[in-house]
Amino acid sequence: MHEHSEKLLGLVNDALDKGAEIVARGSFGHIGEDAVDQYFPPTVIVNVNHSMKLMQEEVANLYCKYWRF
Repeated sequence: MHEHSEKLLGLVNDALDKGAEIVARGSFGHIGEDAVDQYFPPTVIVNVNHSMKLMQEEVANLYCKYWRF
């Protein structure tokens, strides 16, 4: 599962490098240190476009993509 959270972090970092911004991010809460690598906190990212891997790649995770037309 650690590999999956690294993949998600890579997609988010790619978007941030290309101009996206994190406007809200959840916390890990009380899940314990061992579970941190298995959990990606809820995150709201704005200014995302189709040049970013986050919009191009599908990952097995519960997240939604919304963009302006």
